[in-house]
Amino acid sequence: MNRIQTDGKLQPAFEYALLVLDSKLIDATLPRGLHSVDATIFEQGFFQLYRSTLRTGAQLPAGDDWKWNQTKGRKNAFLVGHNTRVTFKKLIPRPKSKETPTKLPPYKLWVFNLHHPTAGEFTAIWCECGKVSDKTQAMPTLEDYEFLAEFMSPEDAKQLWPSYARNTPSPSFASDVELSTRTTKPMRTGRFSSF
Repeated sequence: MNRIQTDGKLQPAFEYALLVLDSKLIDATLPRGLHSVDATIFEQGFFQLYRSTLRTGAQLPAGDDWKWNQTKGRKNAFLVGHNTRVTFKKLIPRPKSKETPTKLPPYKLWVFNLHHPTAGEFTAIWCECGKVSDKTQAMPTLEDYEFLAEFMSPEDAKQLWPSYARNTPSPSFASDVELSTRTTKPMRTGRFSSF
């Protein structure tokens, strides 16, 4: 059974954000009030649950010469394990004024508006890409999990990692391994065999 249901096919970055949300909700700390949102949201790996719904990026702290800009529209999903509906979006910095050219920070912030049938409305904020402080370690990226591709269907693996090519041993290599082990013990075929 899938833990996450979506209205349609999502881009890999959006799927990854939902997987992070699903896992973070398991260990989430108590929700805070939205008034407590501060510049710690810029720290890479930051995750916090809030007691009300964030409606716009203007409610979030920003830089002196940039503000948050929503990319690719809002997406909807349902977290089966949490019985929670989710509307979420990705935010990135954008200059406040075209007249003031500025170097934008490479931040990537995810805002999840959550609705639980009995617990109510919440907002979760996750900083995928931000400042790396001494106390925070960088969150793993989707590419860090490419090793899991061999346990997935080739179609799903290609969707998450377009450059992925399944490496299978050549027939000559497989037969060489089998011949070298035949003299001591019969070899069981299969990806994970026990002796």
